[in-house]
Order: sequence, then C-alpha cells, then structure tokens
Amino acid sequence: MSGRRVIVPVDLGGSTFRCVVAPPPTAPPNAQVVSALIAHYRSERLGPDDSLEVGFYRGGLPEDALLEVCEGLPIRVGLHPADLNRAAAEHLFDAGVRTIEVEALSFDPHVLRTVARNYTTTRVFAMFRSLREMGFSVGAHLVPGLPGTDEAGAINDVDAILQPAEPMVDFVRIWPAIAFEGSGLARWAAEGRWHPWSVSKAVGVIHRMMDRFDAAGVPVIRVGLQPGQDVPARAVAGPVHPNLRGEVETLRFQARMERVLAGVSAGKRVVIRVNPKDLGWAKGTSNSNARELRNRLGLAEVEIEADKRVERGDVKRGRIR
Repeated sequence: MSGRRVIVPVDLGGSTFRCVVAPPPTAPPNAQVVSALIAHYRSERLGPDDSLEVGFYRGGLPEDALLEVCEGLPIRVGLHPADLNRAAAEHLFDAGVRTIEVEALSFDPHVLRTVARNYTTTRVFAMFRSLREMGFSVGAHLVPGLPGTDEAGAINDVDAILQPAEPMVDFVRIWPAIAFEGSGLARWAAEGRWHPWSVSKAVGVIHRMMDRFDAAGVPVIRVGLQPGQDVPARAVAGPVHPNLRGEVETLRFQARMERVLAGVSAGKRVVIRVNPKDLGWAKGTSNSNARELRNRLGLAEVEIEADKRVERGDVKRGRIR
C-alpha cells in the first residue's frame, strides 16, 4: 500500500512585491535551517511507506543554496506571479523543481488592482500555459472574499481556470481572505473599508467552488489557511477556522446524501453508506448531518455507516425500512 507524500514546508518570508493582503515580511531561512527541517520531518513525521517533498512557500524564488540541501527530494515552489519569468522557471526546473503553485488569488482585474498585486490576469494565464509546456505540474491559489469581489466573482474565478476547452492547472488551493496583523487588509478592516466574510459565508462559497472543480476533475488539495502555522502572523479579521475543509466537506456530503434520499417516503428509516475515510465528514459534528436530513425530509431515522466498498467521496443508499 502506498503511503502519503509529506511536504516539508519552508517559509521564505514574503515576496518583495508587497500587496495589501500579505503580512509584514520576515527573514528567510538559511540552508542550515532548511536542512535541519528536512531531517526533523524525516525522523519525526514519516511513516514506513511515506515519502518527503520540500515545499518553498510565501516568497520569491528560493536561493540555490536552499535548493541544494534538498538532497534530491521532490521540490515544489509557491510564489507571487510577479516573481517568476521564463528564465527563472527554467532555472527552477534545472534545479529539480517539478511543481509550481502560482498565488494568483483572483482573476478579476479590478480586484488585482485594488489589492496591488502588480500583475495582470493575462500574464497569469500565459504563465499557466508556459509552465505546463515546460513540464511542471501547476497549481493555483484562489482567495475568495477579497475587497471588490463577491460570491459570483469567486465562481467566475473557478470558471476562468476551467476554461471552455480544458483546465489550465493541475490542482488548486482555496483559502478565504483573512487580514493578517500589520497588513493593509487589516487596516482596511479596522477602518470599515473591507468587510470580511463570516465562516458560514466562506463555507458556502467554497462548497460551490469545490463542486465545480470536482466536476471538472481538478483536485482541491487544501482548503483554508492557518495563521501562525502556515503564515507566521496573527489573523485579526476574517473567517479563520481550525478545520475549514471539514466544515465544507460536511456541507457537501449533506447535499450528496439529500440527493440519494430523494423519493424516500417520510417516516422511513434509512441507512446511508460511505467510505470509512469519509465517515467523519459525512456525519458532521455530533452526527449533525443525520439530524438535519431526518428533520428536513421527515424521516424516522438516518443512519450513516462506513463501507470500504464505497469510493471516496461517493454516497450509497442502503437499507430502507
């Protein structure tokens, strides 16, 4: 049985291209720190079948000294689009980088200007195409809820990636806009110039975004961002939640289960089967999904069971009595 791919996260301290979303920059690590971090993950985080990958995030381009201490491990780089050009991409590929995550945030030109991102949508689309032609696996970071956007804008960003012909990226990360201490966004929130979404609003919008990506076969590899853990800064406004993906997936499973229960008569007792790895999401907190479906559909009982024969993400209707 194949194990997990464990990513060693290396924070580069922030891009030199500043915007209102980013927190104040921090000092980037040196090669010794990166080497020690890799050694720690290798000794403390790996299971017998797991493998390591080094991920450089939140900055410009990692220096050659940092790439060299990766010891032949797979490498990915997440970066601000303004930090990357063709020559830099070729250099990264020669250094062993095979995955690039482009921190696009949005594809709305008005939003990008508002938050001072210093690149255009046209440039990012061209970057996606060029990187894939070079042989990179390409991801996009989307941040719904930025100033100047709304739920419709978030869905438009999804549709822009999917395009009429085929998706422009191989995977995405989604995290709703939050204000970090010391950022321009934090100042705007304090002044009432930006009104961040609630957790429930963010969950509902990301639910719709993920449904669209799933239908197109584009995996969403991460939902949410943890201040302090993912970014060394404190969040002062916005929909921060310790398990945002869990909240989104619980809502998505509720919708799937409601669809498979269509046509079941009120007063019945129904069993729903899901993959064991999905059981927590399907049930929700304290079996909230079963209660919600029972009350909404007038059923006597809804029982959610684990069945390893069911594919991940799928829902099957079982016994009705």
